[in-house]
Amino acid sequence: MVLPRFRGRGVYRALLNARFSLARKLGKAIVTCQATPQTSGPILQALGFQSVGTFPVFGP
Repeated sequence: MVLPRFRGRGVYRALLNARFSLARKLGKAIVTCQATPQTSGPILQALGFQSVGTFPVFGP
């Protein structure tokens, strides 16, 4: 999650790149993400991720 005042500056993509780099160093073949369709979903799709399913979110 990126605070609103820092959005649009590439912070989310930088966090993803750090995550991908760590996964490569650890020898991981698959990286997964949970995303909100309205926010990070489009960014992940632009980076080549595909949606493989959805799940409900419950709150109070």
